[in-house]
Amino acid sequence: MTLHEEQKRVQEAVSSSFAYVQEDPWLAQRVLANAKGEEPVKKRISLTLVLSIILGLALIGTAYALFSSRVVEFFGNEYGEDFAEWLKDGKSAAIGETVTLDGVDFTLDEVIWRDNGIYAVGTARAKDGKDELVPMEMTFAADWTDEDALDEEYRVLISRAQAAGGRLLSVDCRPSTIGMDEGTMDILDNVGFDQEYNEDGSITFCFEATDYTLEEGTVYQMEMFAQVDEWTAEGEVDEGKGAYQTWIVSFTPEFMDGRT
Repeated sequence: MTLHEEQKRVQEAVSSSFAYVQEDPWLAQRVLANAKGEEPVKKRISLTLVLSIILGLALIGTAYALFSSRVVEFFGNEYGEDFAEWLKDGKSAAIGETVTLDGVDFTLDEVIWRDNGIYAVGTARAKDGKDELVPMEMTFAADWTDEDALDEEYRVLISRAQAAGGRLLSVDCRPSTIGMDEGTMDILDNVGFDQEYNEDGSITFCFEATDYTLEEGTVYQMEMFAQVDEWTAEGEVDEGKGAYQTWIVSFTPEFMDGRT
Protein backbone atom coordinates (compact mmCIF):
# COMPACT_ATOMS: atom_id res chain seq x y z
CA MET A 1 0.00 0.00 0.00
CA THR A 2 1.36 3.38 -1.00
CA LEU A 3 1.68 6.31 1.39
CA HIS A 4 -1.10 8.11 -0.47
CA GLU A 5 -3.43 5.13 -0.11
CA GLU A 6 -2.62 4.85 3.60
CA GLN A 7 -3.36 8.54 4.15
CA LYS A 8 -6.64 8.19 2.29
CA ARG A 9 -7.68 5.18 4.43
CA VAL A 10 -6.91 7.01 7.65
CA GLN A 11 -8.77 10.11 6.47
CA GLU A 12 -11.88 8.06 5.63
CA ALA A 13 -11.79 6.36 9.03
CA VAL A 14 -11.52 9.69 10.84
CA SER A 15 -14.31 11.21 8.77
CA SER A 16 -16.56 8.24 9.49
CA SER A 17 -15.86 8.40 13.23
CA PHE A 18 -16.71 12.11 13.46
CA ALA A 19 -19.69 12.14 11.12
CA TYR A 20 -22.04 12.80 14.05
CA VAL A 21 -19.95 15.82 15.04
CA GLN A 22 -20.57 17.47 11.70
CA GLU A 23 -24.29 17.43 12.40
CA ASP A 24 -23.74 19.53 15.53
CA PRO A 25 -21.57 22.63 14.81
CA TRP A 26 -21.29 23.46 18.49
CA LEU A 27 -20.03 19.95 19.28
CA ALA A 28 -17.55 20.17 16.41
CA GLN A 29 -16.20 23.45 17.75
CA ARG A 30 -15.60 21.90 21.16
CA VAL A 31 -13.84 18.85 19.68
CA LEU A 32 -11.50 21.00 17.59
CA ALA A 33 -10.78 23.29 20.55
CA ASN A 34 -9.87 20.32 22.73
CA ALA A 35 -7.61 18.94 20.01
CA LYS A 36 -5.75 22.25 19.83
CA GLY A 37 -5.47 22.54 23.61
CA GLU A 38 -7.61 25.66 23.72
CA GLU A 39 -9.71 26.73 26.69
CA PRO A 40 -13.33 25.62 26.28
CA VAL A 41 -15.62 28.34 24.98
CA LYS A 42 -18.64 29.08 27.16
CA LYS A 43 -21.83 28.85 25.19
CA ARG A 44 -24.02 31.89 25.68
CA ILE A 45 -27.78 31.68 25.46
CA SER A 46 -29.26 34.52 23.49
CA LEU A 47 -31.92 36.79 24.95
CA THR A 48 -34.25 35.72 22.16
CA LEU A 49 -33.93 32.08 23.20
CA VAL A 50 -34.56 32.95 26.85
CA LEU A 51 -37.67 34.93 25.96
CA SER A 52 -38.88 32.10 23.74
CA ILE A 53 -38.50 29.62 26.59
CA ILE A 54 -40.36 31.92 29.00
CA LEU A 55 -43.16 32.44 26.48
CA GLY A 56 -43.42 28.71 25.89
CA LEU A 57 -43.69 27.99 29.61
CA ALA A 58 -46.30 30.73 29.98
CA LEU A 59 -48.38 29.23 27.18
CA ILE A 60 -48.13 25.79 28.75
CA GLY A 61 -49.22 27.23 32.09
CA THR A 62 -52.12 29.05 30.48
CA ALA A 63 -53.25 25.93 28.65
CA TYR A 64 -53.09 23.95 31.88
CA ALA A 65 -55.07 26.60 33.74
CA LEU A 66 -57.72 26.67 31.04
CA PHE A 67 -58.35 22.95 31.30
CA SER A 68 -57.47 22.36 34.95
CA SER A 69 -60.69 22.26 36.92
CA ARG A 70 -61.44 20.62 40.27
CA VAL A 71 -65.11 20.40 39.33
CA VAL A 72 -64.35 18.70 36.02
CA GLU A 73 -61.94 16.32 37.72
CA PHE A 74 -64.25 15.43 40.61
CA PHE A 75 -67.45 14.95 38.60
CA GLY A 76 -65.49 13.22 35.85
CA ASN A 77 -64.33 10.62 38.36
CA GLU A 78 -67.92 10.19 39.53
CA TYR A 79 -69.77 10.16 36.19
CA GLY A 80 -67.13 9.38 33.59
CA GLU A 81 -65.04 11.10 30.93
CA ASP A 82 -68.01 12.06 28.74
CA PHE A 83 -69.52 14.08 31.58
CA ALA A 84 -66.15 15.72 32.25
CA GLU A 85 -65.92 16.80 28.60
CA TRP A 86 -69.48 18.12 28.79
CA LEU A 87 -68.59 20.25 31.83
CA LYS A 88 -65.57 21.73 30.04
CA ASP A 89 -67.97 23.52 27.72
CA GLY A 90 -69.56 25.32 30.67
CA LYS A 91 -68.65 28.54 32.43
CA SER A 92 -66.33 28.33 35.42
CA ALA A 93 -65.65 30.63 38.37
CA ALA A 94 -62.83 30.13 40.86
CA ILE A 95 -64.19 31.17 44.25
CA GLY A 96 -61.66 30.43 46.98
CA GLU A 97 -63.82 32.10 49.63
CA THR A 98 -63.46 30.64 53.14
CA VAL A 99 -65.88 30.75 56.07
CA THR A 100 -64.87 29.42 59.50
CA LEU A 101 -67.52 27.75 61.62
CA ASP A 102 -66.94 25.99 64.97
CA GLY A 103 -63.27 25.39 64.22
CA VAL A 104 -63.76 24.21 60.63
CA ASP A 105 -62.73 26.13 57.50
CA PHE A 106 -65.20 25.78 54.63
CA THR A 107 -63.76 26.85 51.27
CA LEU A 108 -65.87 26.91 48.13
CA ASP A 109 -63.21 26.27 45.50
CA GLU A 110 -64.95 26.40 42.14
CA VAL A 111 -68.38 26.59 40.51
CA ILE A 112 -69.35 25.65 36.95
CA TRP A 113 -72.55 26.84 35.30
CA ARG A 114 -73.73 24.58 32.47
CA ASP A 115 -77.15 24.38 30.81
CA ASN A 116 -79.08 26.02 33.65
CA GLY A 117 -77.33 23.94 36.29
CA ILE A 118 -74.69 24.55 38.96
CA TYR A 119 -71.86 22.15 39.78
CA ALA A 120 -69.40 22.95 42.57
CA VAL A 121 -66.55 21.56 44.65
CA GLY A 122 -65.16 22.77 47.98
CA THR A 123 -63.00 21.72 50.92
CA ALA A 124 -63.66 21.45 54.65
CA ARG A 125 -60.67 21.37 56.99
CA ALA A 126 -60.40 21.34 60.80
CA LYS A 127 -58.32 24.24 62.13
CA ASP A 128 -57.32 22.36 65.29
CA GLY A 129 -55.08 19.39 64.53
CA LYS A 130 -56.71 17.48 67.39
CA ASP A 131 -60.16 17.45 65.77
CA GLU A 132 -61.11 14.80 63.22
CA LEU A 133 -63.66 15.31 60.46
CA VAL A 134 -66.13 12.46 60.12
CA PRO A 135 -66.89 11.33 56.53
CA MET A 136 -70.55 11.30 55.51
CA GLU A 137 -70.71 7.52 55.04
CA MET A 138 -69.39 7.06 58.58
CA THR A 139 -72.42 8.87 60.02
CA PHE A 140 -74.70 6.24 58.47
CA ALA A 141 -73.50 3.64 60.99
CA ALA A 142 -75.85 3.62 63.98
CA ASP A 143 -73.35 2.18 66.45
CA TRP A 144 -69.69 3.04 66.10
CA THR A 145 -68.76 0.57 68.85
CA ASP A 146 -69.87 -2.29 66.59
CA GLU A 147 -66.70 -3.38 64.78
CA ASP A 148 -68.78 -4.77 61.91
CA ALA A 149 -70.42 -1.37 61.37
CA LEU A 150 -67.23 0.55 60.62
CA ASP A 151 -64.25 0.14 58.36
CA GLU A 152 -60.84 -0.09 59.99
CA GLU A 153 -59.86 3.41 58.81
CA TYR A 154 -62.82 4.90 60.68
CA ARG A 155 -62.02 3.04 63.89
CA VAL A 156 -58.49 4.46 63.61
CA LEU A 157 -59.98 7.94 63.15
CA ILE A 158 -62.02 7.63 66.36
CA SER A 159 -59.04 6.33 68.34
CA ARG A 160 -56.85 9.15 67.05
CA ALA A 161 -59.33 11.83 68.12
CA GLN A 162 -59.74 10.27 71.55
CA ALA A 163 -55.97 10.00 72.08
CA ALA A 164 -55.45 13.66 71.10
CA GLY A 165 -58.36 14.92 73.16
CA GLY A 166 -60.03 16.25 70.02
CA ARG A 167 -63.58 16.24 68.71
CA LEU A 168 -65.30 14.10 66.09
CA LEU A 169 -67.04 16.52 63.70
CA SER A 170 -69.30 15.94 60.73
CA VAL A 171 -69.73 18.73 58.18
CA ASP A 172 -72.24 19.76 55.55
CA CYS A 173 -72.03 22.60 53.04
CA ARG A 174 -74.54 23.30 50.25
CA PRO A 175 -76.53 26.11 48.60
CA SER A 176 -80.06 26.92 49.72
CA THR A 177 -81.06 29.66 47.25
CA ILE A 178 -79.63 31.10 44.04
CA GLY A 179 -80.26 34.10 41.81
CA MET A 180 -78.58 36.18 39.16
CA ASP A 181 -77.83 39.83 38.50
CA GLU A 182 -79.34 40.97 41.84
CA GLY A 183 -82.69 39.37 40.94
CA THR A 184 -84.97 37.08 42.92
CA MET A 185 -83.28 34.32 44.92
CA ASP A 186 -84.93 30.99 44.09
CA ILE A 187 -85.15 28.21 46.68
CA LEU A 188 -83.34 25.01 45.74
CA ASP A 189 -85.59 22.14 46.79
CA ASN A 190 -83.45 19.31 45.54
CA VAL A 191 -79.67 19.54 45.64
CA GLY A 192 -77.48 16.50 45.04
CA PHE A 193 -74.39 16.38 47.22
CA ASP A 194 -71.55 14.08 48.18
CA GLN A 195 -68.30 14.01 50.17
CA GLU A 196 -64.88 12.45 49.78
CA TYR A 197 -62.52 11.91 52.70
CA ASN A 198 -58.91 12.89 51.94
CA GLU A 199 -55.68 11.43 53.30
CA ASP A 200 -54.76 14.70 55.02
CA GLY A 201 -57.95 14.60 57.09
CA SER A 202 -59.83 17.21 55.05
CA ILE A 203 -63.11 16.52 53.27
CA THR A 204 -63.92 17.43 49.68
CA PHE A 205 -67.60 18.30 49.33
CA CYS A 206 -69.49 18.71 46.07
CA PHE A 207 -73.02 19.60 45.05
CA GLU A 208 -75.12 19.93 41.92
CA ALA A 209 -78.41 21.73 41.42
CA THR A 210 -80.07 21.07 38.07
CA ASP A 211 -83.79 20.72 38.80
CA TYR A 212 -84.73 24.32 38.09
CA THR A 213 -84.66 26.87 35.27
CA LEU A 214 -81.89 29.37 35.87
CA GLU A 215 -81.38 31.62 32.90
CA GLU A 216 -77.91 32.62 31.87
CA GLY A 217 -76.71 35.77 33.59
CA THR A 218 -73.55 37.71 34.33
CA VAL A 219 -73.21 37.72 38.12
CA TYR A 220 -74.74 34.95 40.20
CA GLN A 221 -75.62 35.15 43.89
CA MET A 222 -75.81 31.93 45.88
CA GLU A 223 -76.79 31.59 49.52
CA MET A 224 -74.64 28.89 51.11
CA PHE A 225 -75.10 27.16 54.44
CA ALA A 226 -72.57 25.25 56.51
CA GLN A 227 -73.28 22.95 59.41
CA VAL A 228 -70.97 21.32 61.96
CA ASP A 229 -72.13 18.56 64.32
CA GLU A 230 -70.14 16.98 67.13
CA TRP A 231 -70.38 13.23 67.60
CA THR A 232 -69.84 10.95 70.56
CA ALA A 233 -67.56 7.91 70.34
CA GLU A 234 -70.72 5.76 70.25
CA GLY A 235 -71.93 7.33 67.03
CA GLU A 236 -74.53 9.77 68.33
CA VAL A 237 -74.83 13.49 67.65
CA ASP A 238 -74.24 15.62 70.74
CA GLU A 239 -77.41 17.72 70.63
CA GLY A 240 -75.97 20.38 72.90
CA LYS A 241 -73.17 21.20 70.49
CA GLY A 242 -72.74 22.08 66.84
CA ALA A 243 -73.16 25.21 64.73
CA TYR A 244 -74.95 26.52 61.62
CA GLN A 245 -74.24 29.53 59.41
CA THR A 246 -75.34 31.04 56.09
CA TRP A 247 -73.60 33.51 53.77
CA ILE A 248 -73.86 34.87 50.24
CA VAL A 249 -71.35 34.03 47.51
CA SER A 250 -71.22 36.11 44.31
CA PHE A 251 -69.42 34.87 41.23
CA THR A 252 -69.05 35.63 37.53
CA PRO A 253 -68.41 32.44 35.55
CA GLU A 254 -66.52 32.52 32.25
CA PHE A 255 -65.84 29.97 29.54
CA MET A 256 -62.77 27.90 30.34
CA ASP A 257 -61.43 28.10 26.80
CA GLY A 258 -61.39 31.91 26.79
CA ARG A 259 -64.58 32.48 24.81
CA THR A 260 -66.73 35.49 25.63
